[in-house]
Amino acid sequence: MLQAIPRASVGPTNVEMADILGQMAELLVRSGEPNPYRVQAYLQAAAMVREHDEPLARLHGQGGREALMSLPGVGVSLATHLAQYIETGRIGMQDRLLRAEDPVALLATLPDVSERLAARLVSELGVRSLAELERAAHDGRLLDLDGMGP
Repeated sequence: MLQAIPRASVGPTNVEMADILGQMAELLVRSGEPNPYRVQAYLQAAAMVREHDEPLARLHGQGGREALMSLPGVGVSLATHLAQYIETGRIGMQDRLLRAEDPVALLATLPDVSERLAARLVSELGVRSLAELERAAHDGRLLDLDGMGP
């Protein structure tokens, strides 16, 4: 008897993307977003994405950003954010909101960068953005950090 082989994930899960949209809504509120409808759009999109039956990553793979825009409540901006997350694992706006609020949180979103290491990068090297981290890597300051290898 043949058994079905589970399909490998084609990208981030809907739950993961819903969590990101919810976090963005929270960050918008904390940053003083003056438009309550914008925050509401992110919260509604998060709920819709969480409950959507088809993986959005697959939908995006079949029809790109335009396919994402066919979802209820998803316009150009939200579709762009979702597509960016599916393609790169990051959303530029989320990074900007995190950086504005907490550089440690921003740096800790990077692979292999723990919250503890992120806090050291901020406190010991003054790194507060991804661009500053890249500069620190290129100018050799990262090597000066105790415990940091090549």
